[in-house]
Amino acid sequence: MTEKQRDDKPRMQRNSVQHYYGVMFVTTLLLLVAVVCRIVYLQFVVGDELRRRAAKWLTRVETTLPLRGRILADDGSLLAISLPRYRLYSDLVSVKEEEFEKHVDSLGYCLSKMFGRMDAKGYARFLREERARGNRYVSLGNRSVLYGELKEAKRFPLLRNGRYRGGLLPEDSWERRLPLGNLARRTIGVKIDSGTYSGMEGAYDSWLRGVPGRRLMVRGAGEKYRPELTVDPVDPEDGSDVVSTINVKMQDVVTQALRQQLTESDALYGTAIIMEVSTGAVKAMANLERTSEGGYAEIGSNRAIEERMELGSIFKMSSLMMLLEDGAVRLDDTINVHDGSLKLYGHTFRESSKQLRGRMTVRRAVEMSSNVAFAGLVDREYKKKPWRYIEHLRMQRWGDPLGMPFSNEALPSFRTPDHSRWSLLDIPMMATGYSISVSPLHMLTFYNAIANGGKMLRPRLASAVMRDGKVVRRFEPEVLVGKICSDHTLENLHTCLEGVVERGTATVVRNEHYKVAGKTGTAQVARGSQGYGTAQDRNYLASFVGYFPAEAPRYSGIVVLRVSVHDEYYGGKVAAPIFAAIANSIYTTTEEWFPRLERNDGAQVPESKSGNAQFLRRAYKGFGVSVDRAQGSEAERLEWVDTRRTKDGVYFVGRGMLTQRVPSVVGLPLSDAVYLLERVGMRVRAKGCGTVRSQSVAPGAAADVETEIYLEMSVQ
Repeated sequence: MTEKQRDDKPRMQRNSVQHYYGVMFVTTLLLLVAVVCRIVYLQFVVGDELRRRAAKWLTRVETTLPLRGRILADDGSLLAISLPRYRLYSDLVSVKEEEFEKHVDSLGYCLSKMFGRMDAKGYARFLREERARGNRYVSLGNRSVLYGELKEAKRFPLLRNGRYRGGLLPEDSWERRLPLGNLARRTIGVKIDSGTYSGMEGAYDSWLRGVPGRRLMVRGAGEKYRPELTVDPVDPEDGSDVVSTINVKMQDVVTQALRQQLTESDALYGTAIIMEVSTGAVKAMANLERTSEGGYAEIGSNRAIEERMELGSIFKMSSLMMLLEDGAVRLDDTINVHDGSLKLYGHTFRESSKQLRGRMTVRRAVEMSSNVAFAGLVDREYKKKPWRYIEHLRMQRWGDPLGMPFSNEALPSFRTPDHSRWSLLDIPMMATGYSISVSPLHMLTFYNAIANGGKMLRPRLASAVMRDGKVVRRFEPEVLVGKICSDHTLENLHTCLEGVVERGTATVVRNEHYKVAGKTGTAQVARGSQGYGTAQDRNYLASFVGYFPAEAPRYSGIVVLRVSVHDEYYGGKVAAPIFAAIANSIYTTTEEWFPRLERNDGAQVPESKSGNAQFLRRAYKGFGVSVDRAQGSEAERLEWVDTRRTKDGVYFVGRGMLTQRVPSVVGLPLSDAVYLLERVGMRVRAKGCGTVRSQSVAPGAAADVETEIYLEMSVQ
């Protein structure tokens, strides 16, 4: 190696090092520039979007449900209410280690006793594990708890510290309850799915549901979402209360009467409604259906509102109203039903009773529900002017829904002359209650108008909306039709409907205390393409609709049952007895129909049989009768006394219970006599029943323990 090469070697090494560091510097500088550019990009270009995503990942806004409003009966009693339920959580991470270890075993014992999820040691071990994992939202139980249990849990060790120091974090929800159980369940309504209700729950949901609140939920790594306690939530606004028109006592009467007849008839289902004539307020609505166990309960749909049916002969009053309004008939006119059959357009109408033969008045045809008479009269009057018949139907409001706030209200259905399947048979079929389908409630609304002087009212199931005890909305009676027919026609209809009960197909409803007016109906049930079935498997709708008292109608009602051909199926035999039972119960429990008895100045305060002084004093006080001080020096201290009448009240007389003396038990029931005698240590033997006629040991004698006394009773 030359000298020059030896001199160049260090220089080359220096150049190599300089080059290396130069490359490193440039690389570092480029990386630094890239990092700065990335930071600028992340901060200013996509920063907002990333922050939004991060916030969405670590936080969320959760909706808090309000307390759903109550549904009340007409007297304010509860039909539906939301009860609070709570899930229990706790942030044990925020508790100091020393305090946590001091109380965790006690907390485990309390939780084990409340939930039974695991034993006390298992709970303590579970809580330690969750704390070690950093879980700040520990679920403490395997079920939700009621408010009373929540108050108890707030007294548990650690949980009583307050929500910021490891205390209880309850998460609330609401559970809908029907305090009266199955009573009117389909009318009140139930939750179908998330946010959807049936019945009144759905009809008045906008009032009941309230306004949801909001709260911020956060979570850390590996945690579940938990409420962010440092941010105030937006509290929900509770729902309003809806006051229904349902009367609990009437509802119970209607349900029990309907269930009894359904059971006796082995019917498939039944519905019954009671309506207040002057207001259209529905006071009771029952829908019972056979269960898989063979009983009857409010299951399935609300057929009273949601199902349209061919209701048979109870529709005949609509046709009679048309005939009377057009002057086509008078009640005293006669019509010949011949042998009880009439063939029209290939169909034969037949009478249901062999009594219906030959000539009869129109009034009698209504009373006995003659199919031949009504089919013939309506066909004769309207076969050449079918649109006139349809016009009458629309004037009677059969062409429109009732406009109830129920989304699934059944719409009336019938064909008109411009329908592709219209035939001349449709009008006589409608006259006898076929080829036109309406809901039971719609039919009752028509009859209620007859009872209400011709004024048709929209049925009402709610009377008011209340918030914080104050009425914020009233639902007043709504008129659908001001006058459905003339007063003269109404008078004739009333006469016919009263005749049905007095002399016709509904005599079972007749009673000597008040008048009832109504109409029976029996109709075969169509089964789609199968028609009405064979004679062996046919089903029928048996019905009765009417009002009472007939002289001044207060309530109207309808009863409809679906029965099989194997059982009694006529409306007068199956449905009318239910109406009679309902009407009788309502009538006998309605005070205004019975005059208050005036006070009789000659009346005297009643004496009572001997008895316990404390109980007798309480009983007399309940009747507003004053009790004077007991007579005799010892009477005030005696337990068993007689009563004596004064001018304005009674006073007590002692029966010798103070000392160990034999008391007088003559005139007392055996149970009271035994009580008194055994109190003084005597053994009682009695012969007969009734009241004590005589006793073997004279009153006042010393009562020796275990001495036997023989009692002779009034009935041997």
